[in-house]
Amino acid sequence: ADYESPFDQWISSLKYNGAYEIAPFLAAWMSLRMRGPNGIASHGLPWPDVWVAVPSHTSKIRQRGYNLAALIARSLSDLTGIPYVNGVLIKTENTFSQAELGKEQRMLNLADAFACRKPVNQNWTIGLVDDVMTTGSTLDLCTEVLMKAGAKAVIRFAVCRTPE
Repeated sequence: ADYESPFDQWISSLKYNGAYEIAPFLAAWMSLRMRGPNGIASHGLPWPDVWVAVPSHTSKIRQRGYNLAALIARSLSDLTGIPYVNGVLIKTENTFSQAELGKEQRMLNLADAFACRKPVNQNWTIGLVDDVMTTGSTLDLCTEVLMKAGAKAVIRFAVCRTPE
């Protein structure tokens, strides 16, 4: 969906107000879109073998109490039967907020911010999950790290995309 009402409000409630119950709802919506006439199945893309969440830095998890993308990925796992693999991808740097940055600034801000902590199975097609995609910088860098670690392929999923 576009990052506009009501999705922006739902994601904001989940991200800043601890409205955990929204994660399964957003995952269900994503799952329906993936299976729908314009979804993943109709594009001939394979289903992922595992779900992996875009990581948050440990300081952000301590502050918020959870990783938003991980809540959504776990819910996608429950709905699809595809396993969620926690801790494969980690955020090693506590970077600045991306909200006000352009694509080039985001790439610089996130340079070397992600790493693989666990081995990546070379047969895995990974479903990489995030809440919002703006420029794609975060997903690009996470994909690069996962591919260098040996993933067969990475399919990127986000609940919303900001209009450009």
